[in-house]
Formats: sequence, structure tokens, C-alpha cells
Amino acid sequence: MGVDQPACRGEAEPPSALPAVVQLVALQARAPTPETDQPVAQQRQMASAASRARAGERAPVKLARNDEARQSVALQARRGGAPGEADADSASRAARSAESASSAKAPQRADDTAAAQNSDGNARNADWEGRVLGHLAGHKRYPEDAISRRRGGVAKVDVTLDAGGWVKSASLEAGSGTLSLDREALAVLRRAQPLPAPPQERLNRGQIRIVLPIHFDLNQAG
Repeated sequence: MGVDQPACRGEAEPPSALPAVVQLVALQARAPTPETDQPVAQQRQMASAASRARAGERAPVKLARNDEARQSVALQARRGGAPGEADADSASRAARSAESASSAKAPQRADDTAAAQNSDGNARNADWEGRVLGHLAGHKRYPEDAISRRRGGVAKVDVTLDAGGWVKSASLEAGSGTLSLDREALAVLRRAQPLPAPPQERLNRGQIRIVLPIHFDLNQAG
């Protein structure tokens, strides 16, 4: 019985070796092999290289665009000057043109103003002369001999008035052809004073000299 025990132990050895082989196979199965890792690493390297290549392609494009922009600005500066200079020149030319036009129109405006003033002055003078003649007509007396003889006409008198319309002097400038009518033309000036005051702009040293027509119409006699 003592001799058979070692033999039994020797036969029991192989089963103990089987778990070690299984463990080795299991470890080899779990451990990553170079064949499985190599494609992933290559993919990563290829992706990184492609990314760098795309970045390199975009950079020259951006640089090229920046260069074109700088060249365009430089060309514009050589042709038309710096931005804003053209606008300043245009504004300056417009200002000079407006100034020239204003200078050219100034004499015309002055002439228009003078013409308007003269027109107003003429209107005032005509109005004053009309009022004087109307005032004289209200004081005029038709001579009896002229009525009986059926005589009429116009006598022109040269009269000088002061600023208040008072007669300073009067004389016959042109007769009517009838002595009685001429005498009445001078007499009515004295009778009707003071006459309407003359416009201030018509005065010369405080008086005015004017020729007035005195009308005698038989239809208005009586």
C-alpha cells in the first residue's frame, strides 16, 4: 500500500495543469493584440494628418484674401486719394459754385430792389398828385364869362409848395386860351391851400416844385 501512493500522486498531476493553460488562453484573449490596435492608431494618425492638411489649405486662402483686400485699398488710394478727400473736394467745389452764383445774383437782386422801390415811389407820387388835383377841383370856380362863351380848356400852372402843402409861388406855365380860365387856375391854388402835403422823398430843401394841369369842363360848370 505504501508503494502505490506515489503512483497515485503522479496520476493526479495532469488535471492541475489544465487550469493554467486555460488561464493563459483567457489572458491572451483579454489582452489587446498589436493586430487589433494597429488599425485604430493608424486611423487616428490619418485623421490628425487630414485635419492639419485642411487647416493648411484654409490658411493660404485667408492670407490670399487679405492680400487682395490690401491691394484693393492701395489701388483706390493711388487713384482717388484717401477716403473722404474726394468728398471734401466735391464739397469745396460746390461751395465755390454757390458763392459764385450768389455773387452773380447779388447785382440782379439789388437792381430788382431798386426797381421795386422806384415803382413804390412812383405810385406814391401819382397818388399824391391825384389827391392835389381832386382837392383843387373841390375849390375851383368856373368863370361866368367862360360859361357864357362856352369856353373850356386846360391851364398848366408851375407851383412851388413847402413840406406842409402851402403855396410858396405859382405862375402860368401854359394857358388854356381863355384869360378868365387862366386867372382862375392861379386863384384856386391860393384859395385851396394848404394842399395835401407832398411825400418827403420829393422834397428838395424842404419844398417841391411841380406843374399841375387845371381842367375846366363845361359839363362840370355850375
